[in-house]
Amino acid sequence: MVLRPNKNNPIDVKWIYKEKKNVKGEIKRYKTRLVAKDYSQKQEIDYDEIFALVARLEIIQLIIAITA
Repeated sequence: MVLRPNKNNPIDVKWIYKEKKNVKGEIKRYKTRLVAKDYSQKQEIDYDEIFALVARLEIIQLIIAITA
């Protein structure tokens, strides 16, 4: 945890949920994504660069299994 500089505003985020379906229309898997509401940002005031970390559920499960 770090202190937020006074001149920067925090960015709100929201979760997007989707159902991936196969050809028959059956639900194959669920997908979630965390996205930033960047329409409230102003370039060179609220951000200098954007970084989005993407992790697959299988990788997270593998890391937890290895550590356990």
